[in-house]
Amino acid sequence: MIPARRPTLQAFGQFLRTPSLGRSVAALLTGAIALLLIVNMAVFVMLQRTRDFNDSVERGQRIQVATKEVLALSIDAETGQRGFLLTGRPEYLEPYTNAVARLPERLAELASLTAGDPDMSPRVERLTALAQQRMDVIDRTIALGRMGRIEDAVGSIREGSGKRIMDRMRAERVAI
Repeated sequence: MIPARRPTLQAFGQFLRTPSLGRSVAALLTGAIALLLIVNMAVFVMLQRTRDFNDSVERGQRIQVATKEVLALSIDAETGQRGFLLTGRPEYLEPYTNAVARLPERLAELASLTAGDPDMSPRVERLTALAQQRMDVIDRTIALGRMGRIEDAVGSIREGSGKRIMDRMRAERVAI
């Protein structure tokens, strides 16, 4: 096989050594194809980086939305709690009931969005713990209100633990 290739290689070598229009055109075409390949590879890398960046931005926005929803649901639960304690009417518990139903879903979404992130995951865990503490305080006061112990429930609110927890939740949300 080597003897069959020898004349071809010799002809190609002669072509490269001889200045001609064909050689110049071949060199330009080779250069253009090489440049085109380099440009295509660069565009491919840029598209990959752009996609990764867009995914990161979208994830960040979803985290922010879920965090805002957690805080809003906690505020809704508090609104229902206070409406019920002020009026004694169960229909005022509707925002609370809605928040109790939706809050675990939002917290789970937030946890899944930040899973594996060494910076965000602990913050979300703290926010989840604070949300649970806040709901425990609200549940306790509502239970007292249902038992007719409105004064005890209002006293529990006045002690300020719920406000302190909400303040910590707001601060944690800002950190996320």
